[in-house]
Amino acid sequence: LKALGAKKTVFVDALKPFLAAALARFILHEEVLGLPLVAGTLLTTAGVLLVALEKSAGDAEPARDAAIDEVELQEVQSLVVEEDAAQGDGSEPSASTVANSQRTQRVGWLCAIANVTLDCYGAVLTKQHASELSTWEINAMRFGSSGLFLLVVCLLARLWGGGGR
Repeated sequence: LKALGAKKTVFVDALKPFLAAALARFILHEEVLGLPLVAGTLLTTAGVLLVALEKSAGDAEPARDAAIDEVELQEVQSLVVEEDAAQGDGSEPSASTVANSQRTQRVGWLCAIANVTLDCYGAVLTKQHASELSTWEINAMRFGSSGLFLLVVCLLARLWGGGGR
């Protein structure tokens, strides 16, 4: 979320209804055609996109959005200045700073897409194999495995990234 930003993450999240319908059709062999599917998917996606792309008219929201954008820009600029001050004269972002920023954006997009894909596939697995489990057991499995997966990813990132912050 931090690498990509909230609006872009929510925008990618709008793909969930389409992916869920496709997985239901091809993995679960459910009949997913017809007006209810199209209407529900479009309505859900439109709602998510409306929230993601929301700009209010006439009130303080544009100023607030501009202030948030300015704070995010200042944070990025301060990181660039700190890194460049450690490496050079600080006049222009170094090639490594630009490359790191681009890499961070790519990682953000990949994580957002992986989130949507894994969330939909988790729902498919739940529907396929959890018919005899209670809601509590299903949620314990899904959230417990998610927490364990995130722990492993964080540990690998720390090892790979040299310890992190």
